[in-house]
Amino acid sequence: MNRILFPFAIFICFLFFFQKPSFSMDDSNLAFLGKKIIISYLPVTRSPIAGKISSSFEIGRLNLLLNVMDNYLIFLEKIGKTVLKKPLSFEYLPSGGDANFSQLNRIPFSDLGINALLEKVNTALMDIPQTSRNHLLTSREALMQIKDQLPSPNCFENEINFFPVSLLSRTVEPDIDFAPMGDKEFISVRPDEKANHMMYFDLTASLSEVIASSVSEYRDLLPSPDGKILAFTEAGQPRLFFKGEQKPVSLLDSDKFLLEYAWSPKSDKIAGMVRSIKTAQREIFCYDIETRKAFSLSSQPDGFSADYQFAFPFWSPDGKKIIFTSGKEIHLLDIEKKAVYPNQLVTTDFISEILWSPDSRSFAFVEVNGQSRDRTEFDSLDFPISSLRRICVLPSGIFREDMDQKFSASGTIKILSFWTNDRILFLEGNLTSQKISRPYWDLKETFKAHLTPESTESATHRIEGDSKKIPSGFSDLPIAYCYAFKNLDSKFKNIYDSGLSSYNYLFSGTMRTLWFVGISAPAGFEKPQDTFNLRPSPFPFPERNIVHFCNFPNEEIKRILDNLDSFSLRAFTFSKGLENVAFLSNSCGPLTLWYGSVKNFAEYQFKKKKENSDEEKTDRESASNSSTISLQK
Repeated sequence: MNRILFPFAIFICFLFFFQKPSFSMDDSNLAFLGKKIIISYLPVTRSPIAGKISSSFEIGRLNLLLNVMDNYLIFLEKIGKTVLKKPLSFEYLPSGGDANFSQLNRIPFSDLGINALLEKVNTALMDIPQTSRNHLLTSREALMQIKDQLPSPNCFENEINFFPVSLLSRTVEPDIDFAPMGDKEFISVRPDEKANHMMYFDLTASLSEVIASSVSEYRDLLPSPDGKILAFTEAGQPRLFFKGEQKPVSLLDSDKFLLEYAWSPKSDKIAGMVRSIKTAQREIFCYDIETRKAFSLSSQPDGFSADYQFAFPFWSPDGKKIIFTSGKEIHLLDIEKKAVYPNQLVTTDFISEILWSPDSRSFAFVEVNGQSRDRTEFDSLDFPISSLRRICVLPSGIFREDMDQKFSASGTIKILSFWTNDRILFLEGNLTSQKISRPYWDLKETFKAHLTPESTESATHRIEGDSKKIPSGFSDLPIAYCYAFKNLDSKFKNIYDSGLSSYNYLFSGTMRTLWFVGISAPAGFEKPQDTFNLRPSPFPFPERNIVHFCNFPNEEIKRILDNLDSFSLRAFTFSKGLENVAFLSNSCGPLTLWYGSVKNFAEYQFKKKKENSDEEKTDRESASNSSTISLQK
C-alpha cells in the first residue's frame, strides 16, 4: 500500500471501529423513541413508487402504536404497578423480513394491530418483578380509555405562545399530515386503532369534527386557492371534500390511480393525470366544480397521447389553459374551447421549469442541455448551457417566441416571477451540491438576480421602496438574501423525523422547496410564486418550488430558517404573507399540529433546548442498545 495512504486508511478503520452504535434514523433503520418504549423499523424499500403506499401506511401506524403503548407504560408506572429501569425495545418486522433478535435484544412483531402489540408488551412486563399482573390491560378498548399522559407543559410551542390545534380533539393518536383551509382552519389526517380519519379544525369556533373515515390511507392533501375545497386521495384515488358538506365525493372511476393534480387559480376546476389500475395507461382529466363532473380532453386529437413521463398540469392564471410537457414537447389544452393543441413546441434540449405570465397570454420556460455526470452530486458545470425562453400564445393556439427576452448561460437558471413592464425575474449562477447536507441552502453568493428586457416601449420603471430606476435591457436586480428550504433530501430518503424529541416520524412522497428572496416586490407581484421543476436527481430542487418575496431583515429570516433546521421541522406551511406558520412536531409525545406567529417563532433561541434534547435522545438510544430486560421467553 502507498505509504501516504496507509496512515489515512488506519485512521478510517479506527473511526469505524470505535463509532458508537445508534438506532436513530439513517439510510437503513428507524427508531421510534418514546419515553418508555422504543420501536425499531427497517423499511423494506425507499423507492418513491413501489414503497410510497406501504411505507407511509406503516409509518403512520407505528406512530400510533408508539403513542398508545408509551401512554400505557407511563400510566402503569404512575400508579405504581410496574417499574421500568430501561425502555422496552421492539422491532417491527414486516412479512418476509429477518433479524437476529437475540443479539439486538429486541422483541420482534409483525402485526400492526394494537391488541397484537399489547400482548407482546404485557409479556415483557411480566418478566419484571415489580409488575402487578392483575393490573395489566388486555384489550385495546381498555387501553384507549387511559387518560392522556404524554403532553409536557414545558414544550417549546407553549413557550412561544403557539396554539395546539390538535388539542381541540385531544387523544394520543398522532396527526400524520395536514393542510390549511383558511386563516385559522385546518384538516389533518389521523389514524386510530380501527381506521384513518380526516379531522376538521376551526380555531375561531374551537371546533373539531371527523369529516371522513377509511381503512385506506389519506394522502396528497391539496386545498383549493379559495380554501373552500380539499382535494385528497384515498388509497391513491382522488376525492374532493367541500366545506360544509358531510361526505367527500369521488372525482373519477374507481380504477384510476392519481399521479399528479393541480387546482385552477380560480378554484373552479382541478386537472391532472391518472393511471389506469387495469391497463397502466395514463390519462389527463379535468373536473368541473360547478357541474361536479369530470371530462377528458386527451383522447380528442390525433397525435396527442397522455402516456408520457411528466404528469404535472401547468395552469394559466385565468384558469382557461393548461400546459403539459413530455420533457421536450409542450402541449396546450384550451379548457374554455375544449381544444387540444399537441406538440405546439418541440425543443432540442430538456425542459426544466415553466411559468405563465400574469395575463395568461404567454409563458416562460427553461431549457437545459446536457446531463449530470454523477448520480448523487450536482454541478452546473456538467451542463454546457441553460436557456430562458419566452413564448407568446396566440388566440389560435399558435406559439410565437419573443427572441428579445431569450437568455442563455453556462450555469443554472431558476425562474422567480414575471415582473413589471412584462419583464421576467430569474436567478442565474453556478449551483453545486452542499458539502454538508442540511435542509436549507444559503444561495446569496451562488445566484445573481436578473431581469429580461421590457416587452413594451417603456425603458425604465420604478420598484416600490427603491429610489433608483432599473436600467432597460438585461439587467441585474440587487437582492438582500436568497435562501431555499427543502422538506426532503431526496425521494429515496423520504422518511424523516419531526422535532427534537424524535418520538415520531413522517412520510412524504412529495418534494417541496420554499424560496425566501430578499427583495420588495412591486404592487401586484407580492403573492408567492408556485412553480414545478421537472429536473431529475441529483438536481437539488425538483418538483414544487414556492417563492416568497420578503421584507424581513436578513438576520430575522435566517433565524427563522435556523430554528426550522434546529428543531427538525419539515412538515410546515406559512401563510401567504409570512405572518403565521403551522407545523407538525412531537414535543408533546404524539405528532401534534401547532399554529402561531412567525414573529414569535423567529425570536425563540434553540441552542440550549437542542443540547438538552440531544442528551435525552442519547440516553434513550443507549438504553435501546444495552437493555438487560429479558425479552425472549
